Amino acid sequence: MSERWELSESLKPVTFSWPEQMLCGLTGVVRRVLSREKGYNDKFEGELTFDPDIFGVMGEAAVAKHLNIYFNYSINNFDQPDVGRFQVRTALGHYKNLLIQKKDNGDEPFILVTTENGREYFIRGWQWAREAQKEEYLKEMRGNEFYLFPREELRPMSELIKWSEEEDRRSSQQQGTSP
Repeated sequence: MSERWELSESLKPVTFSWPEQMLCGLTGVVRRVLSREKGYNDKFEGELTFDPDIFGVMGEAAVAKHLNIYFNYSINNFDQPDVGRFQVRTALGHYKNLLIQKKDNGDEPFILVTTENGREYFIRGWQWAREAQKEEYLKEMRGNEFYLFPREELRPMSELIKWSEEEDRRSSQQQGTSP
C-alpha cells in the first residue's frame, strides 16, 4: 500500500495553499448563490452564511488531494459523485458523525471529512450509504430527517481504495484494456 493511503489511517491533516483555498471559497460561494437563484431546497434557510458550502468544497478537495484524484470544482452537479466514485460529507468539528440523507443512493460510498479550523481537513473514513440508512441512525435536524452514522464505526480508507481499484480492474476488463 502506498504512503498516500496510509495518511488517512493515521489522521494526518490535508492542508491547502492560499490559491487552493481561494478556489474552494469561490466555488462554495457560487454553489450557494446559484442554488438560491434556482430555488433549490436550502438546508440552511435563514442563515446568511456561505460557510457550509465552502467547507463542503474544501472537504471534497481534501479527498481529491489526498487520493491524488482530479477535482473539477463542479457547481451543483447533483447527479454525479463529488470526487471520482465517492461522495464526500464535511463536518465542522471532529466529534461529528457521517450525515447521510434519505435520498442518497445506497450503493454509493460516502467519506467523512472533518475540520475544526477550516485550515486542516481530516479524512475520517467511509461507509456505504445503505449501511448508514438504517432506522437506528435516523435523527431529525432542522425539520429534516437524516441518518447520522457514528464516526467510530466508519470503515478504514484502505478498504475503499481496494474496492475502487477492483472496480477499475473490472471496468478495464469489460472494455478489453488493462489497468
